[in-house]
Amino acid sequence: MAEYVGFYVQDIELYSQVVPVQTPLKMCLSMALAGYVPPAFEKPFTYCNIGCGDGKTINALAFLNKESLFYGIDFNPTHIAKAKKTAEALGLTNVNFIQASIADMLPEDFPEFDFITINGVYSLLEEPLKQRVLQFVSSRLKEGGIFYVEYMALPGRVAIAPLWKLIQMLTPPEKFASSKERAKRGIYLLRLLAKRGMFYLQANPPAARAVQFYLLQTKNDEYYIDHFINYALASGFRPMFFYEMNADLTKSGLKFIGSVDFSLNDLEISVPPTQIPTFFEITEPEMVETVKDFIRNTMDRRDLFSKNPKFNLDEAIKYLKERIKIFPSVPLSEVRRVLNIIGGYRIPLKGGIYDKIFKLLEEGKPYITIEDLKDFSPKQIIKAVTRILATEDFTISYKDPFECPPNYEELKYFIAPKINEILLEEAFENFTSCVLVSPITLGAGTNLINLEVAILKSLVEKGEETLVDKVSETLSKIEKPVQVFESKKNANTLKKEEIEQIVSAFIKRKLPLLIKLGILKY
Repeated sequence: MAEYVGFYVQDIELYSQVVPVQTPLKMCLSMALAGYVPPAFEKPFTYCNIGCGDGKTINALAFLNKESLFYGIDFNPTHIAKAKKTAEALGLTNVNFIQASIADMLPEDFPEFDFITINGVYSLLEEPLKQRVLQFVSSRLKEGGIFYVEYMALPGRVAIAPLWKLIQMLTPPEKFASSKERAKRGIYLLRLLAKRGMFYLQANPPAARAVQFYLLQTKNDEYYIDHFINYALASGFRPMFFYEMNADLTKSGLKFIGSVDFSLNDLEISVPPTQIPTFFEITEPEMVETVKDFIRNTMDRRDLFSKNPKFNLDEAIKYLKERIKIFPSVPLSEVRRVLNIIGGYRIPLKGGIYDKIFKLLEEGKPYITIEDLKDFSPKQIIKAVTRILATEDFTISYKDPFECPPNYEELKYFIAPKINEILLEEAFENFTSCVLVSPITLGAGTNLINLEVAILKSLVEKGEETLVDKVSETLSKIEKPVQVFESKKNANTLKKEEIEQIVSAFIKRKLPLLIKLGILKY
């Protein structure tokens, strides 16, 4: 019988990835762009990840920030065993993995933290465990520190929660020998209900999409059965309104800073232009965020809170000036100067500060700093940086990007640093996407889709054969589906001309970025 503590089971291991937004650089950037002064992430800091899973994020950060101290807490013993094994393989001495229930976390057993994060778990917790998390954060977060929390939001998930409650009631855990057996029964019932017609699904498209997602994905990939167990069958599954979360954190002595998805903190690009006048009348921060969620039909939030944060626009700009570098993630000719926003609207990135940024890059400057924009006001700088990063055509770093040589297509490469070898190998074995980390960001670098994982592995392993031939050989052994342009097909059915197009795009767009990030060395 599966052992339950609230929502959580111990007999299933859930595959995870590095979570980019849990990188201190990214959290601090969002805090500074909101006008607050963040912790100094480049100096030794303390970091705690609640619900760390198999430790990928924590191990990656610990590897890149060896003077800092990390704690990862998870209830699943398999997760913690795997996390410790990876830490040992990397020779890490600055990370502590603890197998414990949130109910057993005693604040006095931990140091104070500059960063506390909880990703993908909070909305699955029973209410008493949520309160324990808040008590822990209130007690252990340093003044000015950052608490990051991802949670499922209302109204976007309002139709999904009752459906999962129904499946939980139809599959009581005590009737099944294992969590996987329970999940398969739940998916079977979902399939029957959907096939035979449910007016509930017709009336609630988000719930219908959630059902279709699991019915499709669990046909071909065991991972999504495990995901269903930890997600749909979580007894604590409860989406929240922003105002509810904000009230809970306010009672715990914390203040809302903004979303780590910093583009959502810019009102003009987070709602359609037709809704801007709405916020001339609605100005209270908690209601602004709640109304925005209704406008956007938000399904998930990734929010930052802080204990007694300091709001000072000039100091926030100084913080960014001393630390942040911005460079194109794609060839400069392909960088978009128009920002697409919700509702199909487009905002041009031209004139004034934008022309200055692009002129410097066109003149050969490898990256932009805040100092380059000193002729503009703090508000202009914050708006421009937010918007060019929102295009997703730029990367931020703390250290200088590495140079990409003119003959980069001809060189022989190897993967660096060592943590990326482990991340890439596991992603290839599962043929899934992968987040690789970078020494210049001190955290997440870039994301690879499953096809790019196969191409990168082929690139570093190939001998005298061409990269296309090596990739073709690699993909010929993989039966899992891949997204190719506008359609999906199994990897082993791709034609050579399709592989040539995919490899060509990788070499042009992704390979230079991997070099600049220090992920590929030659």
